Amino acid sequence: MRKLLFVHENLPVPVVAGFVWTLVFLVQTTLFAQNQVVEKHFGMIGEVSLQQLRTACIKGRYVPLTMEPVTFVAYLKFPDKIKIEWTQGRVKWTDTYANGRAVSRLGGVTTELEGKESFDLLWMLRSTSPLREAGNGQFSLSAEKWNNREFYKLATGTEESQLEFLVDKGTYEIVLERIISVSKSSKKDVQEIKYLRYMDLGGVKVPAVFVMDTEEGSADLIYDEVLLGYPLNDSFFN
Repeated sequence: MRKLLFVHENLPVPVVAGFVWTLVFLVQTTLFAQNQVVEKHFGMIGEVSLQQLRTACIKGRYVPLTMEPVTFVAYLKFPDKIKIEWTQGRVKWTDTYANGRAVSRLGGVTTELEGKESFDLLWMLRSTSPLREAGNGQFSLSAEKWNNREFYKLATGTEESQLEFLVDKGTYEIVLERIISVSKSSKKDVQEIKYLRYMDLGGVKVPAVFVMDTEEGSADLIYDEVLLGYPLNDSFFN
């Protein structure tokens, strides 16, 4: 229910002005607190260094609960070139996203991909923190108790689609990301990604383990090795 605020017309002007200034102060204080949490997070992950990155190579594993694990080597040339070499048992294939085109190559056969399904798994492909990508810096700030600990909660979105992040109050690391969608029938779908075991890579901190609980099931995404500044050129992604 929307709450309406009325100011009585007979109140003295100084009272009304003081009341308005109090509201302005509270809004500015809240915005400052939100920005402070976000900026401290950016400082913790070394976002300045992360934004200056040009290339990287990530070696790791994708471990679904009900499927055979998949190993991968992902080559990144920021901001928009990605090649991922996948291996699942004896099957090997390569997905490439470059120049606005996404393709998958398996056994000499090339298939056009819809969107960037294969690439959304890799957090570092965003080239910066997901907080920079979400909500354009416009978050509501509150506290939430999770696993018997209290975290900052940053939330953004609409009634139909919401994004929430829990941020550690001491380290300012993201520990949980929630993706919430609500259908027309008011059914709520919640997907969660836990961020674990941050690595410090010369001033850039990256989570090495992601535990994903989605409507398709559970899966772990594990970075075994991250090489920043890996030698790559544009022709590699053709």
